[in-house]
Amino acid sequence: MPATAIDVRELVATQMDRARAFYNVDLKHLTEEQATQTVGGCSRSPLAFTQEVTGVNFFAAAVFRGEEPQQKTEAEIAAFQASFDTLEKLRPAFNKSVDQMISGIKSCPAENLDKTVMAPWGAPITVLDLAIVMVQHMFYHDGQLNYFQCSQGDGAFHWMELMPG
Repeated sequence: MPATAIDVRELVATQMDRARAFYNVDLKHLTEEQATQTVGGCSRSPLAFTQEVTGVNFFAAAVFRGEEPQQKTEAEIAAFQASFDTLEKLRPAFNKSVDQMISGIKSCPAENLDKTVMAPWGAPITVLDLAIVMVQHMFYHDGQLNYFQCSQGDGAFHWMELMPG
């Protein structure tokens, strides 16, 4: 039986969209008040780590488009966070960041996938590895959302809302 060629860009884009869906369904079950709370007084709030996810997604999307984005200064990061200081403001930006990553990776020339670029955290990484890490990053922080929700008494598996059957 002949093998079917798989376009890794399409595969990664599908996973980006899936990670977004899981993240969004968990965000939907947070109140604005909960979004700014921390666990144990030392963790970041769901709003804070979702701001991070959104910002690095925008950075990665620029890389996928062939741009060379620069590391953000502390002042730029603070301004970004201040502009998305509620879930109501942040959700559309989060979704836009994932849209841009998906369109960026889909349109990225195949020969650029193994090109070494600078990651948002300042380390060299290939474009394809960055795309995979961005999926993992969204799922990692979605796990934090799940843990936070559980700490608030919400033990539901909200991602099950996305499963067929």
